[in-house]
Amino acid sequence: MNIFKKLIIRVRTRITHSYRLQLILYMTAFFLVILSYVLIFWYYYPIYEGQNVSLMKSLLFVMETITTVGYGEFVPFKTDEMAFVAIMIMTSGIVAFFGIINILITPMIQSRIRPVPPQKLPFSPRDHVVIFGYSRVIQEVIDNLKVIGTTVVLIEADRDQALQLASKMAPEIHVIWGDYHEEKTWKAAGVAQAGYIILFLEERISARVTLGIKKISSTEIIAVITDNSLEKYLKICGADQVISTKDILGAITALHALLNIDPAILADSDLMKDVLTKTSTVLGSCQITRIPVIRKSRAIGKTLGELCLPEEYQFRSFAVLDKGDVVLFPSDSYIVKESTVLILLGDNSNLFRMVMEQFITPHKKQLTAIIAGYGDMGVMIGRDLTKLGISTRTIDADASSHPTVLGSAEKEEILIEAGVKNAHFLLVVTNDDDINLFTTLMARELNPDLTIFCRANDPESVSWMYQAGADYVINVPTIIAQALGRLILYDSSQVLMNMRGQNLLIVRYHDIKKTEVSSTDAIRAATGSVVIAVDHAGALIFPGDRDHMIVPGDAVYAFGTPDQISRFIDYL
Repeated sequence: MNIFKKLIIRVRTRITHSYRLQLILYMTAFFLVILSYVLIFWYYYPIYEGQNVSLMKSLLFVMETITTVGYGEFVPFKTDEMAFVAIMIMTSGIVAFFGIINILITPMIQSRIRPVPPQKLPFSPRDHVVIFGYSRVIQEVIDNLKVIGTTVVLIEADRDQALQLASKMAPEIHVIWGDYHEEKTWKAAGVAQAGYIILFLEERISARVTLGIKKISSTEIIAVITDNSLEKYLKICGADQVISTKDILGAITALHALLNIDPAILADSDLMKDVLTKTSTVLGSCQITRIPVIRKSRAIGKTLGELCLPEEYQFRSFAVLDKGDVVLFPSDSYIVKESTVLILLGDNSNLFRMVMEQFITPHKKQLTAIIAGYGDMGVMIGRDLTKLGISTRTIDADASSHPTVLGSAEKEEILIEAGVKNAHFLLVVTNDDDINLFTTLMARELNPDLTIFCRANDPESVSWMYQAGADYVINVPTIIAQALGRLILYDSSQVLMNMRGQNLLIVRYHDIKKTEVSSTDAIRAATGSVVIAVDHAGALIFPGDRDHMIVPGDAVYAFGTPDQISRFIDYL
């Protein structure tokens, strides 16, 4: 979509969603019409009727005619030309006053009753993303899509929520209100012309919507589910991709425990490879991964230079997370500490070997893990840990999940009963951030040596959980949004990671069509973003401080703020 077309759509959307702007534009047009008629009458009346008339008398005639009062000072006209002018003014007057009723009176009455959110788009979109349902995860997805310039249409079934979202998100995001199940809603969103459709609904609703849309559109459908048992049914209904939130989060939590397992056990199992695949982003020959540094890890105390990650494994650390704080582009002298997370980018063929050789820390004793929150996600974590010989005990307030200890994990006596004082890991994965926070606080007091992994559903909770004593905190919306981002590719660009707390993005741009050769220094000077890697014919190159030439066909991985990334995409 060219810049001019984007500008037109943006202006039309802003007008559609702003009553104040509509009123200003209408009243401006109304007064311009009156002014035009006054000048026309003032100029032509002496010509055709043979008498001079002042501007004030011309205004009087125009207002009498438009308002249909018509006192008749200037009639009858001697010529047909002036009669025609009068007819045009009268016709416009009727249209104008109907417009006043529509723009002024109707909204006033409607606002007294109940405002109605938009139910259709002000334009006909194409190759856009249609999203069913709103959540924190979807907000992250929307933020990512906005950066790469993708047109997004959000469908919301709740009237009040749709009205609020339309007011908040316009003009960048196009919100329409409608029933998820109705074909008229799908057509209003342009699903047949869309590039992708994302369903973030209850699984049964998603199944029904998928069945319906597949009858009228071949657009790729991505369904996000929380109940893993329903994945195959969504695919039967026609979903092209199904993402399980609990599967991804379960893999991330399992990764922390896997780093303490005997390498010989992992070498004979596909579990580590499966977990690394689910917790990383792979595009082309490049992979972005987060590697936690577990207590007693062999990497602790070493500098990044001593790990020799670029030389030995073709991986480079461009950021380090230290309990929520971000260290960008750490030098080779940076000392790796316990509880830090290395954000690495490199050759995906070397990831498993790098983790096995540099970050696995075999534990001689029987490992014990406590899972606080034994829902679907907790069950998946427990299943994977049991496969690796880790003894697990579970806590949940719901007796139907059959936990080891029945009760709330935020209570001291429940944690003690579960054996927190002698455990090695605590995985706090309930749906409630407050419970997760207090559970972490209690557990840290009871066992200072415990490794605590904590789940955060709200980005604002992350810093509080670190302060409470968590070693690692995963922000659920960010992780799921990144998983969705791996499946959506527009204009050759893709957001691979959103470091939301720092408002920083990592983007991959490929299929470069610029005929002239560019360079990493030129990109940085023009956009402010930093090129962290270049994939040239399958070979991964880390420019670092050196200027590197970029040619058509390369894939470029850049890092920067949303504004910088937007300029980077426009530049290429």
